[in-house]
Formats: sequence, structure tokens, C-alpha cells
Amino acid sequence: MKMPEPSARALERMHAIGDDLADRGVKRGSMFGAPSLKAGTKVVCSVWADDLVVKLPPDDLAVALKLKGSSLFEPMAGRAMKEWAQVPFAHAKRWPGLVEAALGYVGGG
Repeated sequence: MKMPEPSARALERMHAIGDDLADRGVKRGSMFGAPSLKAGTKVVCSVWADDLVVKLPPDDLAVALKLKGSSLFEPMAGRAMKEWAQVPFAHAKRWPGLVEAALGYVGGG
């Protein structure tokens, strides 16, 4: 499987969100070789091409999936990851709130 390169703008946006959460233990890392933010050893979110991929609790996941162009993250065809939303850069203003929800969900919030 060839992973898409993260766009510069999506990577910059995710890193800025991570920098804002550094005092809560959020650090840069990787998931499937893609740039990510982690809380301890748990991945909170990642950049996939021009999208944010974020692990969310059920209620927040349902909201994220209603955003135009969003979907369950499917890194390989037919293998959707049930707790992970893939949210396009068009919704980048919503990314900080989604990352906050993810941080609380994975245990770093």
C-alpha cells in the first residue's frame, strides 16, 4: 500500500493543534508511517493527504461523519476503521475541537 503524502497545509495545521496541546502531553509521532499526534503511546490523530484522521467517541464520530466529504478512515479498500473519521481540510476550523474530543477519548484529556 502506498501512503499519500501529507499536504503541507494539513501537516502545518495538525502540528499547530499539537503545539497548542503540548502542555497536556501531546507529542508528534506517526501512524502507518503518516505524521500523527499522540497522547502517551496512543494516536489521537494523523494527516492523510489533505485530511485529518481522528479517533473519536461515538457521538463525536457521528457529528464528524456528517461533515461534507468526511468518511470513516479506510487506509486499505474494504478495511474501514470504525472509530476513525477522515475529515477534509475544508473543515480545518473544526479540527481543533475534533482533536480535543479525540484526546479525551484516548485518555490524554
